Amino acid sequence: MSCDNFESGQIKIPASEWAGLKKTVRDAYNREQARLYSTAVELHEEILRQAEGVRNVKWLGAIDRATTALSRKLTDRDYSLVWKIFNPEMKPGAKPVSKAQGSADRPKKPLRKTWPDATNRQTLFTFDEAAISFDDKTKTLTWRVSENNRAVERAHAHPVAEALFEALNRIKWTRGSGGEIVGNDEINIHEGGHCAGGGGAYVTYTFPPPERPRIMRRW
Repeated sequence: MSCDNFESGQIKIPASEWAGLKKTVRDAYNREQARLYSTAVELHEEILRQAEGVRNVKWLGAIDRATTALSRKLTDRDYSLVWKIFNPEMKPGAKPVSKAQGSADRPKKPLRKTWPDATNRQTLFTFDEAAISFDDKTKTLTWRVSENNRAVERAHAHPVAEALFEALNRIKWTRGSGGEIVGNDEINIHEGGHCAGGGGAYVTYTFPPPERPRIMRRW
């Protein structure tokens, strides 16, 4: 079932945890960049293999056969790599105007610089509809997922987001640190519109996580 949703929030990070959190996100991002490059190389080789011995190659046909051959290994995000192979200048996640783009030419060998590693100076990381930004001055993390169909679920399934939220759950929170992430979705907005004050944004994450309620026992 389709459902447009979005999510955003700011979290104040303890100074002692700041550098480690940034490194965790950066390392996860770089691992994914390396994986994307490796997958692009494998996909490029498979496209050429599918075109071997064929005269007047129709590259879209070779692409279809290559992605079918590698379908068990490819994630949904990996299919955009096809267009990066034909057009290395295309931004990550972008899609061509039409399937005909680049279809007449032999695909170019992927270059590692198309998927560059983040440096320790990088403060913005984007993927799918999500963005993670770090404000070094205020030690504040911003998480934002732009509205789209199942955008929140897709963002949280990304390896970089998984690494981020696992790290947030390990942080030793101090006084004055923490924050909330809020979101909303079209179902809540629609159904909540039938009552006063309904349909508003709701909290999806709280840091530090709330303590479990204590159960008072009577002996």
